[in-house]
Amino acid sequence: MNRESIQRMFEEISERPYLKPEQIPPLSLYIDQILTLFSTGSKEEQALTKAMVNNYSKEKMLRPIKGKKYSREQILQILLICRLKSVLSMEQIKTVTTALMSEENCEDTLEEILVGADQQRLLTKDCADFVSDRLNSESEAALILELCQLSDFFAQAAKELADHSFDKK
Repeated sequence: MNRESIQRMFEEISERPYLKPEQIPPLSLYIDQILTLFSTGSKEEQALTKAMVNNYSKEKMLRPIKGKKYSREQILQILLICRLKSVLSMEQIKTVTTALMSEENCEDTLEEILVGADQQRLLTKDCADFVSDRLNSESEAALILELCQLSDFFAQAAKELADHSFDKK
């Protein structure tokens, strides 16, 4: 692969569909509407089911639901859970969501966090440059292993932070 094809690969990855906080309407939705909304997102978000949302609610990972509709804040909480579940255990996610729900203005905080996480898409050129530079000096197999190790390193760091950060507060 050359630098241009690597750049194109990272651009394609960064353009993959995912649900953005600004796509969540400012009104309450029924569960079927939420499932439809999430089906426009990534594969992880498409895997959302009624049973999963019910379990998140039973585990108190979401603010209590009033009636049959979910508020924008609750939908943002579901989105956060979907993003975290590929790395953290459900217990760790519960710790994080519980800490966030204790904040006064949870909806704004959740939106800031989710928008901030999307900033990684701005790193596309830096990532492509990193991969191109490494590919010039390593085999593809070695580079794939290095990227997997970096991914694992950051996943482990996220797990450690989830385990220890909220115990202090």
